[in-house]
This record gives sequence, structure tokens and C-alpha cells, in this order.
Amino acid sequence: MTIRLLGSDLHIHNIQTRMPFKYGIATLTVVPHLFARVHVEVDGTTATGIAADSLPPKWFTKDPTTSMQHDIVEMIDVIQAACR
Repeated sequence: MTIRLLGSDLHIHNIQTRMPFKYGIATLTVVPHLFARVHVEVDGTTATGIAADSLPPKWFTKDPTTSMQHDIVEMIDVIQAACR
């Protein structure tokens, strides 16, 4: 099976929580929700896929020395690299 990435689109919508949500070392009141659309060619046939997920800071890194904004930017950088 041959898969070739033809293009991708990423969009972020910030979602406000109904109340503060505390987990580990973080408390969320707003969380970015990332929507991804990819266009691929699989064995000569084109297809489009769509996915979405929240990007909660401190969920994966758990590093108290980095800011929440830094963690979000880092997650987006990884997703953008995967879309190349």
C-alpha cells in the first residue's frame, strides 16, 4: 500500500470550560481544540480524512518549568511536522 500526503489543513478553536478543570499540575479554563483535515492518495485513489482533539497543556509533558502556552505551541509543532 502506497500512501502519499497531498495536503493538510489545521484549525484551532479555543473552548472555554464550564468551570475550572484541575488535573495534575494544571487547571484549565480554556483549552484549544485542533481540527485536522488531510488529503491523501492511497494506491492511486484520493481520500480526505478529518479528525479533532483537545490540546490540554501539561497532559503529556508535566514539566512545571514550562508555561501552558509553551506546551500548546510544542504540541502544535509536532502535529505540523506530522502533516509534512
